[in-house]
Amino acid sequence: MTGMLKTDIILIDDHAMFRSGLRLLLKNGLQDVAVWEMDSVQEAMQSTVEHPVIVLLDASVSSVNGVDGFALLQRKWPQAIILMLSDDGSAMVVQQALARGARRHLSKAESAEKVLMVMECLLAGKPVPGDFVERRRPQSTAHTQHYATRH
Repeated sequence: MTGMLKTDIILIDDHAMFRSGLRLLLKNGLQDVAVWEMDSVQEAMQSTVEHPVIVLLDASVSSVNGVDGFALLQRKWPQAIILMLSDDGSAMVVQQALARGARRHLSKAESAEKVLMVMECLLAGKPVPGDFVERRRPQSTAHTQHYATRH
């Protein structure tokens, strides 16, 4: 980070084109964010990013040699909001994501506008309008206060 303090977002997905497109969307659509691309949970576990606010995790790479990637990510970054990305937005997949520890599920089929709206709400510590599939959990609001006071 140089100059102004940026909000760190980690994007873990095994498809480089999808990662690049989502990174560009987030960097252009949100203010003062740094988006770190990684292709696996293993790479994320070796990352030097210290305090990401949000971790976007593709469902297809959410395990490491049979170990739940959610648990590993939660141990490394307990303050981070973990969102599960997947092609499948069925109720069963959403419930599985929440049960495994994701704060919410985000379908890869969502519009750019919806993705940005969800991210802005989460970064500001606000509920997502019309959202009833978010897992609520007590957590520190220091990261959201930092983003919200700047926007």
